[in-house]
Amino acid sequence: MTDRRGPLLDRRALNRALLARQLLLPGAGPSGLTVPQAVEHCVGLQAQLPDHPHLGLFARREALRASGGPEPDRSVDTLIAGRQLVRMVVMRSTIHLIGAADAATLRPVVQPALTRELKNWRADLDGLDLAAVAAAGRALCAERPRTWQQLGEELAPVFGRAGHPLAMAVRSGVPLVQIPPRGLWRVTGPVAHVPAADWTGLPDGTDPDPIALVRRYLAAFGPATAADVTTFTGVSGTARVLAAMPDLTPFTDDRGRQLWDVPDGLRPDPDHPAPVRLLPGYDNTVLAHADRTRVIADADRAAFGRDAPGAVLIDGFVAGLWRFRTARGTETVAVEALHPWTGTERAAVEREASAVLAFSTPGSVHVVEID
Repeated sequence: MTDRRGPLLDRRALNRALLARQLLLPGAGPSGLTVPQAVEHCVGLQAQLPDHPHLGLFARREALRASGGPEPDRSVDTLIAGRQLVRMVVMRSTIHLIGAADAATLRPVVQPALTRELKNWRADLDGLDLAAVAAAGRALCAERPRTWQQLGEELAPVFGRAGHPLAMAVRSGVPLVQIPPRGLWRVTGPVAHVPAADWTGLPDGTDPDPIALVRRYLAAFGPATAADVTTFTGVSGTARVLAAMPDLTPFTDDRGRQLWDVPDGLRPDPDHPAPVRLLPGYDNTVLAHADRTRVIADADRAAFGRDAPGAVLIDGFVAGLWRFRTARGTETVAVEALHPWTGTERAAVEREASAVLAFSTPGSVHVVEID
């Protein structure tokens, strides 16, 4: 696409733009939002683990209306049970908490990426009519909620193949939602699925045009490179998509790369103060770019491994990781600093960790440990 360059934005400017758009920079971003509005604004919240969206909204609490925020009354639970928010496979083939309307509109846009993912089971599915597999799986889930294991067990004798790849073909080919109690705060339950259209009452979307999703991504995570857009959306040919959006504003980062942004994108003062926040594991604030240095140093990424610890933000950048520990009626937030902190920073982390504990288990015994 056309190279228009534009003004330079350094790492700190990109950091503050990201925080403001992700509702993590009080006084510089949207405010007074309802929970559904916040979820829509963020283009969904990562929900690979059921509690993560609740914690992600708590970290964004200052952008929410006092009457609609994720208080200990568990309003998010009410919205999930009321089918206003749903858990669904969308961007990057991962579970997100999204609004009911997005369950219809986002899925056809990301469908090509989900279809490409089936290459992992090519040998198991070779020669099958995948549309027939998807239709059979959809019918089963419409009859009653099914887990992946149940789907596989019921489809295997029909198609004469191993059950798990067949279930993954249904996952790829059918817009399904995970129904409650999955997704409710600290409630266990099966990962059971029903067709999204049956659950929400909205017909499945059919428009694969990615422009609306790319525009929403830029509004929530920009300014960004074409590679960043691809990382979040899974959309291929991102450069062509951006070229079809002539109103975008060009910028350049401090490595000389082309950035693109929506015309009205938030770009606050790079020195705007950022409060300490404890983000849940897999939060898109940390994952939504090919180059994540606007929020985490490359050298620190390996510390997070694969067990999904949360990220501690100090001055807007990842400076530590954290986890819950529960034992004998006591809930602990265990924090690990990735770099030395000042006494002021440590005290701020302790306060925020205490706030997270008060949200997570009000009335319990709480401990904050910082290593």
